Amino acid sequence: MKMLWYSDALNYKRHGISITGLAYRALQMGSVPEGYEQIVLLDGVCYDEILYGDNIAYKFKPAEEFKMTELTGEEIATVDEVIRQFGNMKTEEIVHTMHEEDAYKCTEANCLILYKFSETLSIN
Repeated sequence: MKMLWYSDALNYKRHGISITGLAYRALQMGSVPEGYEQIVLLDGVCYDEILYGDNIAYKFKPAEEFKMTELTGEEIATVDEVIRQFGNMKTEEIVHTMHEEDAYKCTEANCLILYKFSETLSIN
């Protein structure tokens, strides 16, 4: 979910529009999209549930039959950059990095994160 937020925020920073159109809330473990419970129910979405203390996290994994047909070249480049920056990080490291972002620091707990904060995102 954190890398999804970074993909949306970075694409907004680069092109003025998010990839998914999702709205995100600033929760304790970082940003979480509204309706995340429905995302995991979509056909073809593969994930593992991971327990972090009292919380459940979702670690998405690629489906073997997945083919990218809906993303533009710019969006794919954005997702690739997020994977390059964060793909080898542990969840705790991504959460720590996110907590340092203006988007998170300037948003009250449980409130929606405004895309306007993408302009100061730590990655380009």
